[in-house]
This record gives sequence, structure tokens and C-alpha cells, in this order.
Amino acid sequence: MEYWHNRAMKRQDTKASIPRKIPFFANLSDAELHAISWRFRERRFTAGEYVFREGEPSSHLYTIKKGCIKVFRESPEGQRRVLEILSAGDVCGTSGLLSGTQIATAQAVEDTEVHAMSREDFLYLLDTNRGLAKEIIAFLGKKLVQLHEMIINFASGRVEQRIASLLLGLSERHGSPVQVSGVKRGSRQGIRIDLRLTRQDIADIVGTTVETCIRVMGKFRRNGIIASNSKEIIITNIEGLRQVLRRPE
Repeated sequence: MEYWHNRAMKRQDTKASIPRKIPFFANLSDAELHAISWRFRERRFTAGEYVFREGEPSSHLYTIKKGCIKVFRESPEGQRRVLEILSAGDVCGTSGLLSGTQIATAQAVEDTEVHAMSREDFLYLLDTNRGLAKEIIAFLGKKLVQLHEMIINFASGRVEQRIASLLLGLSERHGSPVQVSGVKRGSRQGIRIDLRLTRQDIADIVGTTVETCIRVMGKFRRNGIIASNSKEIIITNIEGLRQVLRRPE
């Protein structure tokens, strides 16, 4: 009996860890987290599959268990601007839950596993917990500030500076230390960006053409700032990236 009890308690703790990772659920009590956890269901998206599309009715809140999702908008001319790159532990689809309509498109960059909560369950929790409403407002406010800063950064500066700024931000949020051999002007310690980003993805984020992105990334590689291939980007000289940002226009 003790064995089965311990297994049941372990399952409960595992389920409760899902909402605990979501910023606006983090301050809830253990009992509240356990109650919320059973409202999540696992879903899987293959690489390239759409999680949701701009203009569709909002149906779920997603927290990423494994994988990567990019969120973007497209102009009437078909030009794509990536707004966010999300990975394990991040939340996707929050803004659409409140408006009822998706304001952007989300697509799996690689095979991705998520935990999904229905919009109905989310709105019920919102109606029954005033403290949660305040946490969500604070979360959305922070996201708005981040989006505003991104627009300012990418509306000014040369493409080199915009790509350098992006790589620095990704290294802080999605980077892990690795040993690198044969790099110029730097130590053997590098930072690998743990996201599979194509040159097109980077171009869409900073608002340039893929050809320009390839040229700039090639220049960074020749200068010993990064080491990259089709599968990964490693920053081999973090100070070199910072110097790119400090260069005058």
C-alpha cells in the first residue's frame, strides 16, 4: 500500500509542477496548483505544424514541455516578422485567451510537446481567483514592454547590430556553455544557443532578407565571433558581439 501511495503522490507532484513553471501561477498555493494541474492535457506537434494561426478563435493556453515554437505575424504582402522564439518552460497563446482571437501565428520549429489548458478552464480560473488576474496583468505588461523594446531595437541600427543584439539575447535566455576548439581570439569556452534557428528565422526576427543575414553571419564567423552550421549556433567571442553593438552608426 505504501508503494502505491508513494507512486500516486509522485504523480501528483509531477502534475503540479506543470502550472508551477508558469509565471502567473507560480504564487498559488500547493493545493491550488494541484487543482489546476488536472486541467492540462498533453499534446504533440511535429516540426512545421501550426499550433494556431492568426485570426483563429483562441482555444488553449500552452506551456512547452519539450521543443520550440516560433510566434510570428505576416503582412498582407506575405512578409513575416517573428515576435518570439519559445522553448521548454515558456508559455504560448496567453494574449489570445483574453481577446478570444489569436493575434499571431504559432508554429513548431521542431517536434514539440506541450501541456494545454482549454480557454474555458483558463477563464474559469480567472473568474474565481482575483490574485491570479493581477498576476496575468503583470505578465502581459512585461510581455508588452519586451515587445516594445524589440521594436525599438530592430527599428534602428544596422543589420549587423540587430543580429548581434538578437544573438546576445538568445544566448542569455537559451544558451548553455560548451567547449569549442579552433576559435579565433577567444577562449575555448563558448555559448551554444539551444534553438534550431534557420537563417530565414533570424532574418524574419530582425527584419532583413535571408541573403543579408547569411552575409552578416558569415562575417561574424570569419571574425571568430560565432561558429555555426545548419544545426546550431555557438557564440565563441561574446565580447566581440558586444563590440558590434557599440560601434557607431
